[in-house]
Amino acid sequence: MNKNRNNRRSLAARPLCLAMLGGFVSMGSGCASRGITADPVYYPLSGAPARVVHLKSFNRIDDIVAIEHTFIETIRGNRFISRIENAAGIATSGDNLFVCDTEQAVVHVWNLKNGDTYRLGQSGDVRLETPVDVAIAEDGSVLVADTGRGEVVAFSSDGAEPQRLRPPGNARFQPVALAAAGNTLYVADLGSASIVAFDIDAGSVESTFTLSDKAGDAVMPMGVAVGPTGELFVTDAMGGRVLVLSSGGELVRTMSQRGNRLGDMGHPKHIDVSDDGTVFIADAEFAHVHLFNTGGELLMLVGGAEDRTGGTPMPFGVAVIASSATLQQLVPADFEASYFVVVTNSLGSKRINLFAVGNRQ
Repeated sequence: MNKNRNNRRSLAARPLCLAMLGGFVSMGSGCASRGITADPVYYPLSGAPARVVHLKSFNRIDDIVAIEHTFIETIRGNRFISRIENAAGIATSGDNLFVCDTEQAVVHVWNLKNGDTYRLGQSGDVRLETPVDVAIAEDGSVLVADTGRGEVVAFSSDGAEPQRLRPPGNARFQPVALAAAGNTLYVADLGSASIVAFDIDAGSVESTFTLSDKAGDAVMPMGVAVGPTGELFVTDAMGGRVLVLSSGGELVRTMSQRGNRLGDMGHPKHIDVSDDGTVFIADAEFAHVHLFNTGGELLMLVGGAEDRTGGTPMPFGVAVIASSATLQQLVPADFEASYFVVVTNSLGSKRINLFAVGNRQ
């Protein structure tokens, strides 16, 4: 999960009135990006400066990247363009977008600069079964949480045989979410309700944090992210909350709770944290993405039902994109984007949403 280290005004540091949360203010006219049209929806409600804008909902790379076909490709129609069927976890690295597809049992790799695509996990000795999340290691390895296989599969950047990670003696290991930081891979293990930390190079377990011991009751971990100061953010789908742990696994605080009031959550799944301290949480039950600061203060909601432009009918994965020249071309002229966020959905005609975070001018 790449982060933008450039100086910028913090979204999390700006106070927002709760009365303004939860909706969209207007739909502007689409702006062209090399033939691609955006569908802007601004958040939050009118009365406060817009801090987030929905740019596009899509299923294919050529929905957001204008791809130039050669004459032969145009005649033959033989350029492969992959399409998402059932989106799950998502990650970014450089110009590449990695999207788990549980229906096709692959990870789609889309280049946002030139539109090139390929798939991981559909050939070779190690084939994916149920890829639900993906993370990128510092050396470029693609790490995939596969609940069907009951292990994390690491595809190396040099094409070597994939490495398979699982805790020894843990027959219940069910990886559902990943976060890479340095040489450490944090895995949310639904089977044992714990966070398992692997040494990526060695493929061995560094430590295991049993979450029920930390939180004092039953926990259902569904997402994990590493914040800008090294804290771990773990979504608890059963409790409708986020557990914030130190790098050593100690419970520091909790954020939100299960309920139907503003600031509560229903069924939080994946999570990511930007460098400015904004926490993005995909809530499958409430059909929204919650934005909190790292202290647990609700900032706003984005998304919503599928019948509205920019809707997130059942959000699953979420990832921050630090920067992208291609995506920048989709940003309306009246909005200054600091970074981007992509959200996947388990339902709906369009399985991926693209948002920009910044300031409306």
